[in-house]
Amino acid sequence: MSRLARPFAHLNLRHNPFGELDHQTFVDLAVVDIAEFATLLQKPKQALQFVGKHGRGKTTRLRVLHAQFATAPYVQIYPEDRPPAFAPASLHFVDSVDHLRPRVRRKLLTDADSVAVTTHIDLSAEFAKAGFRVRTVVVAGLTTELLSEIVHRRIEHARRGAGELPTVEADELEILIAQFGDDLRTIESVLYERFQAK
Repeated sequence: MSRLARPFAHLNLRHNPFGELDHQTFVDLAVVDIAEFATLLQKPKQALQFVGKHGRGKTTRLRVLHAQFATAPYVQIYPEDRPPAFAPASLHFVDSVDHLRPRVRRKLLTDADSVAVTTHIDLSAEFAKAGFRVRTVVVAGLTTELLSEIVHRRIEHARRGAGELPTVEADELEILIAQFGDDLRTIESVLYERFQAK
């Protein structure tokens, strides 16, 4: 079979390690610790917000946390979308809640017992005014060690069979962090293009 038919076989990979993942694989490969937040959300009137810039890992944390509460509704908000009709539930997960108009957020908070959200702006005052105890997690920072673990998991997941795998050395990771800071989404995009070219 030709290299075109099996484009990553020469790397002992089934696919580009940094391509899109299905939901379950995304959750399984995530390098995050959400145990304390799962405990928090079992209490009433909790508002947990992951705050940070684009590409830092807010959605990753929310999706992994949601896996602990699989029956709770999960809604991702896009700026161009019409406001969703939130189903009645004691716990809501809302990705990019800051894209909702304030009146829609107020309605959500009136109907929900607890919420876990991602946002680009701190909504602590809004949540507190609605009677919630607020926990804010600022998602920022990326160490070489953490990036190395993320990269290793992605490459190992793409493994085709026994044998050696390509590696991304620590000095390469340090250069990526120096270039892009903690923007993990952009770093993964750069690595995707590099593996496409191998």
